[in-house]
Amino acid sequence: MISNRWSTTKLLVFASRIAFAASFGLFGMLAIEADAQYAPSIQGGGASLPAPTYRQNFNCYGMPLTNPPDPAADTYVPSQCTDVGYPIDSTKIFRYSSVGSGRGQYMYLTGDTSYNNDAARPLSEVNFAGSDAKLTQN
Repeated sequence: MISNRWSTTKLLVFASRIAFAASFGLFGMLAIEADAQYAPSIQGGGASLPAPTYRQNFNCYGMPLTNPPDPAADTYVPSQCTDVGYPIDSTKIFRYSSVGSGRGQYMYLTGDTSYNNDAARPLSEVNFAGSDAKLTQN
């Protein structure tokens, strides 16, 4: 039996507030988990001319980028990559930042992502560089 101190109305209001707080926390955790799952697993930078082609190829091989957080131009998936068997490796997400050949090589060799001047495609690490110039010892 409910005591006089807790009327049925007060108990329902209290229960609804608890339910609201719990659902807010659950949605917050789901959003954080979704962000963590979206983190690109292979990141690179370099030449800007082949960048659109690279991005399309990466979207065929791995999970396509989504907008947001990536620019809408980076989310295109060619029609031949929408059949059964694509993506080839759904555990990979590629991000390619078109910063120029020399800058991409520098970021790859030094691991210095602060050299990235493409604010729309932030990189947390550099796993490869796209360049028309070969790497030399100098």
